[in-house]
Amino acid sequence: MTTQTEAPGGTGTAAPDREDGGGTGTGTGSPARVAVLCHADNLRASLAHAFGPGYASVNPQALAERLAAERGWDLARLTVYASSDPHTDNMSDTLLDDTGTRAAWLKRVGGTSARLTTQPGDVTLRMALDGTAQLRDRNIGILMVMGAGPGFMALAQDTRTAARQQDRDIRFASAFAPSSHPHGRAVPSADLSVSISRALVEKCLFSAGANPPSPRRIYAGRARARTAEPAAPALRLPRLRPLRALYGVGFAGSVMALVWEDVVAAGGHAALAWDSWRWGVSLALAAAKSLLWPLYWLARALGIEAGG
Repeated sequence: MTTQTEAPGGTGTAAPDREDGGGTGTGTGSPARVAVLCHADNLRASLAHAFGPGYASVNPQALAERLAAERGWDLARLTVYASSDPHTDNMSDTLLDDTGTRAAWLKRVGGTSARLTTQPGDVTLRMALDGTAQLRDRNIGILMVMGAGPGFMALAQDTRTAARQQDRDIRFASAFAPSSHPHGRAVPSADLSVSISRALVEKCLFSAGANPPSPRRIYAGRARARTAEPAAPALRLPRLRPLRALYGVGFAGSVMALVWEDVVAAGGHAALAWDSWRWGVSLALAAAKSLLWPLYWLARALGIEAGG
């Protein structure tokens, strides 16, 4: 189970998981409502350094809900911040250099009830500004950050200032996975320090069923890679068209027969003296008669001369 302790400057004693003053400041004794700001890349990198690269596939919504439930808090909202610039992905972390994996993880986060905010460049300033704005919500009793570093000390001070100005109990909490990573420790001036354990993260990992489709698809029980070379097309034999074949053979035969008749009619040997123009006329007449060769030869069979 994760622990919660007072930050330096307090009483120096460990605080219980659910504190007496954890309400919203209304005096009703209702559970403290917590707003969570999560730096996506810093959280994933710190979890990878603390527990291993596989733990970077954490579901921040589930993690925030469990952290709140263990302390008797009511999770009001969770906002996840991520840079949209490829060159800032994972803050150049060598354990998390797969841009495709990060994009898939962000897509899964977008499918949860968490609010996903992306923008070019570093998102730390945007987180701090949004945190300051949420301090004006009198229904919020705790402002917690995940994946935050020393740069959020000013936001912790703003939280105490807002508590004095609004005359209510509102505290700043810092959730972290203990490690040697720069974000593996709490924000120094946080009111509450929330340690994230390996066992807790294991309960909050995205399930295997939530993974995006594999680059391999299943067809008829066999896996075929999307990038596999396409199979060679099957050999297709030409489809036989009997009528066209019959007409073509008949046309060629008719042309040859009519040219031969013309040669015989000219005396045989005399045809050897024909010039190209005479041969052209003979072929043209034979082709013209043969265009409708079934009718032409039927007419001849019936004794009807079809010209020439």
